Amino acid sequence: MSRRPPPGVRIAQWLRALPDFRGRDRLFSLLIGNTLASGGTTNGTFGGGLCFEGDPLTDANVLEMILLRYAKPVLAPIFDAALGPGDVLADVGANAGLYTLWGARRVGPGGRVHAFEPYSRARETLSRNLRRNGFENVDVVPAAVSANDGVVTLVADSRDSGLTSRYARHPGVSLVVPAITLDAYFAARRMPRLLKIDVEGMEAEVLRGARRVLGSDRAPAVVFEANPALLARAGTSYLEVKSWLASMGGYEIWSLRTRGLERENAETPVPGSMNVLAVRPGLDADEKLVQKLRNVRFQRNQNG
Repeated sequence: MSRRPPPGVRIAQWLRALPDFRGRDRLFSLLIGNTLASGGTTNGTFGGGLCFEGDPLTDANVLEMILLRYAKPVLAPIFDAALGPGDVLADVGANAGLYTLWGARRVGPGGRVHAFEPYSRARETLSRNLRRNGFENVDVVPAAVSANDGVVTLVADSRDSGLTSRYARHPGVSLVVPAITLDAYFAARRMPRLLKIDVEGMEAEVLRGARRVLGSDRAPAVVFEANPALLARAGTSYLEVKSWLASMGGYEIWSLRTRGLERENAETPVPGSMNVLAVRPGLDADEKLVQKLRNVRFQRNQNG
């Protein structure tokens, strides 16, 4: 049975909508504390009317949705600037659907969202949330995205489905799942305008399986999680990822800072924010995207 968030969580929801301040995340943790310890399904809305349900103890996306009752997701400015009616979004690592739902509303009935989620438990929550919102413009793809077609073994964390990874070091359940490349998937489909990637260290593999997509004259803007420690476990580095993207038509990297977008130097070894934006400067759509976002103040939890 679904239940309303308890009082501590409701206070955290209000705080989440306030301007960022130092120590806010710690205060969230204190407020939430043990209030969710009993588990169970919670439902609600976020982002101005998007509906969700799920267990915040096992889906970090669900907890984030709860806290966004009166606020927008961190990456919402990028989605809002990049996507419009009729566009296509590729959400690699969709989890419970935080950004899939946001993107589905942005692109509308004439657009399309391709949500890639290999973990069945997170995928079930995602599918329920799509039904709750009545979205019929989303294709849920039950596969991991990698550099080659085949299968991969992931480790699922029972406490946080968002940590499911090929390179996890936490105890968990091993999952053998199908793997596909974006090049193969989009060979007979419309190209995405925006590609979002959050796959706990597999970001480089996703990008290497998208040579045709990234090298085309309709290449997408890319926003991806840049975690040096996870990339190192995968045998690569942030510098290598940036260099590879630069070879795909000259992609440039922008950090998401509290003072706005900040272009990174090619030799910068550590990302300036938790997630970064990659754009092709020669593409008119990407030039316009950067202009729209240049003065957007991103949240502090982007390491900005």
